[in-house]
Amino acid sequence: MADEQQGLEVVKGPQAIDINNICDGTIPEAFNVAMQRVLANVFDLTTPATTSRAISLTLTIKPDGARTVLATSFDVSTKLAPMHNRTGVMYAAADDEGNVYALTKDPRQQRIVFTPPAPKEVPEPIKFTSGAKK
Repeated sequence: MADEQQGLEVVKGPQAIDINNICDGTIPEAFNVAMQRVLANVFDLTTPATTSRAISLTLTIKPDGARTVLATSFDVSTKLAPMHNRTGVMYAAADDEGNVYALTKDPRQQRIVFTPPAPKEVPEPIKFTSGAKK
């Protein structure tokens, strides 16, 4: 009773192991993290909508020689849908100092500079005169 008042948990007899307390209770938390990854992948528009996703929980139990202490570990893995296949092109080039770059446009392509022609001078309007001689 005094322990309960001090905030200490009183354990009454052996506590049975379940999914919520094995490995210090971290399995449900790990599952929730994996589920968030799966859900994010489902709503990712760059992945196929109907591809199956999976969450795998592997619990490994290794007894000692006397079979009284069981070491436990677990692994959580996800199988997600891959991104849609996309293709593209990039160009590699090196500058005069030997630095190498990946570029979005071909650096060998000459730049085409368009210079519009200069405006022509407007000719003087034709002046009509009368045919009378002076």
